[in-house]
Amino acid sequence: MPDRTRLIVLLLAFLAFLPAAAVAQTSDAQLRKENERLREENHRLQFQLDDLRLRVEALEAQIAALTQAIETLQQGEGLAAPADAADKSPLPDDPLAAPDALFAYLEKAYEEALGDVPRKTDDELARYQRLAELWVGRMNRELRGEVEWFVLPFETRSAPGSDLSVDLQVLDADTLEPIGEVFPVLMPIRTLRRAVENGRGKGDRLMLTAHFAAKLAYDEERDVQGMFNDPPFLAPYVIYDYELIIRSLEVVGPEPADPPADQE
Repeated sequence: MPDRTRLIVLLLAFLAFLPAAAVAQTSDAQLRKENERLREENHRLQFQLDDLRLRVEALEAQIAALTQAIETLQQGEGLAAPADAADKSPLPDDPLAAPDALFAYLEKAYEEALGDVPRKTDDELARYQRLAELWVGRMNRELRGEVEWFVLPFETRSAPGSDLSVDLQVLDADTLEPIGEVFPVLMPIRTLRRAVENGRGKGDRLMLTAHFAAKLAYDEERDVQGMFNDPPFLAPYVIYDYELIIRSLEVVGPEPADPPADQE
């Protein structure tokens, strides 16, 4: 009887061990599988990192080459840095001549349309806000069109994707003096590279063809400029912005010299 009891106890202990052993084997197999998956994921991420590193190095090399080509263009125009205010051409009356010309035109147009509209009482403010919103829509409809600007690129910065952020200076078509401040635009790196590398001849200029439009916005919570002025403040409840869709950036050779008087 004791032997039978001992046998039953051993049998019960063995049966109790079986599930634990099966779980242990399953856990070991899952762990090996997970380790293998993590190794494969690590290899994949390392490959992506190496690929990104090569792309960054290639982009840096392209930017360096572009910077050198841009410096050649700047020397041709006598500008190694954005012009000082004293060296700039007066802003033209044409609002589509440059971003700063558009802003100046809108400031003047606002003063003429809404500058004297009172907004001291609630009723006056409500009327002003209705008029301001209508004025914003009218300006956005009227101030748009296709433009051709002589431009000079300055600083370039990498941007997401295949684009570059480029600081451009608009030049007066007749005098080639700078108009307004430089302004940033996004453009494909191949577009800028093709243009500046082709524009190495003496007197070569860059012609930017684009769709340019006012893109004002009415903001009922923005009645003052604020500390950071972002987005730019034009007037109470009126926010300034513009849209510039680049069509092309091409090299334009120097204007032909006037023939001598005896050959006319």
